[in-house]
Amino acid sequence: MKLVAPSYYKNFKCIGGSCTDNCCIGWEIDVDEKTLAKYKSETGALGERMRNNISNDGAPHFVLNGERCPFLNSDNLCDIIIERDEGYLCAICREHPRYYTVLGDIAFGGVGMCCEAAAKLILTCDSPTELDILDTEGESEECDGELLEVVLDLRDKIYKKFGERTQTIIYTLQKALRLAENAQAKVDEEPINPCKTRDFEDFSLINSVFEKMEFMTDELPALLAKANQKIGIFKNETVNKYLHNVFAYFLHRYLPKAAEDGDILGKMAIVLVSVLSLSRLFCAEENLTLDRAVYLSKLYSKEVEYNEDNIALIEENADIVFR
Repeated sequence: MKLVAPSYYKNFKCIGGSCTDNCCIGWEIDVDEKTLAKYKSETGALGERMRNNISNDGAPHFVLNGERCPFLNSDNLCDIIIERDEGYLCAICREHPRYYTVLGDIAFGGVGMCCEAAAKLILTCDSPTELDILDTEGESEECDGELLEVVLDLRDKIYKKFGERTQTIIYTLQKALRLAENAQAKVDEEPINPCKTRDFEDFSLINSVFEKMEFMTDELPALLAKANQKIGIFKNETVNKYLHNVFAYFLHRYLPKAAEDGDILGKMAIVLVSVLSLSRLFCAEENLTLDRAVYLSKLYSKEVEYNEDNIALIEENADIVFR
């Protein structure tokens, strides 16, 4: 099995207690079967504590203490790591925020932007379209090879248009959508029609999708409501770099999934809505710092990207978004 991942993937490292957030708070933590068997056989006080804090109601999971993992101590450090090591963690804790999409004998992976350490890597990367091919373990999944070839060809064409990030993000998104529409027509075996230029600075259609979403807090919808209605043209090269890097992240994470169902435009809807939303949030900042860009990226990712229902809403409304 080969893992295809952005070049920054290998540089990711959890910053632990230095993180301003905590992935052990507010998330349901499932325990995989292999780790569950290990926890059940654990002896001593730690083993008893493990068994007392795992619920078998539905999929096995830790019983949260309020919103906190029962093994998260007062210093916001993991007692399982302290008493054992990282290899003793369940799969979701060990891998987070890494993600993988397995297609045939290739896993397309990276690190998710819901983690601030990952978000900082993504925003500051100098080569966001550079991919490493690494050896990894895992089982192959059935895949339509011809469809995957179309999807990867589209990815490569978009990467070529990406250039040195000298164009505005709006220009890059418009070119990417045109290429995606052509690829979708090929998959659907339909004639390629001339593509109209979309007004990506009009958020009214995207707003109609966001109004249907559910959020953990009111912060993101409030920020979007206050954000400028027009993106404008970024003259700040650093901000333009951030947005292109975010675009490369979403493209790598979601476009390969089109090889599973042939819905290229649905996946591109996720990419474009996400980049446009972050563009809107970045534009609303008078002086956007890296720390603030990391925070806004993480907030969007947690509220939208890591909510399966919200992501599904974007896909289902792709025709509205691209009208």
